[in-house]
Amino acid sequence: MKMTSASLRMNEMISVTEIVRGFPRILDRIRDHEINRVFVLRNNKPEAVLISPEEYEEIIELLEELEIAKTVKERLSDKDVKYITQEEALKKSGLTLEDINKV
Repeated sequence: MKMTSASLRMNEMISVTEIVRGFPRILDRIRDHEINRVFVLRNNKPEAVLISPEEYEEIIELLEELEIAKTVKERLSDKDVKYITQEEALKKSGLTLEDINKV
């Protein structure tokens, strides 16, 4: 995904030189949610992004959910697959809902 300069806020863009000089303060600002992310610029172009661990986890969870949704969509579109009900699956396996709830 290509980032446009319009999507970057001025307070989120920091040069490599500024990162080297003030790294602890920048990390504090991210941790304290003064800023959500920092785009590290090299030669006036975004090279990397610093984000909080929480924001990283949210992004990873979203990507996982999108992957699951994609898999579900693919499986539902497969016309050759025969689906069975929960009751049929339980009957075939010889289990009851009570057996499953005990686990």
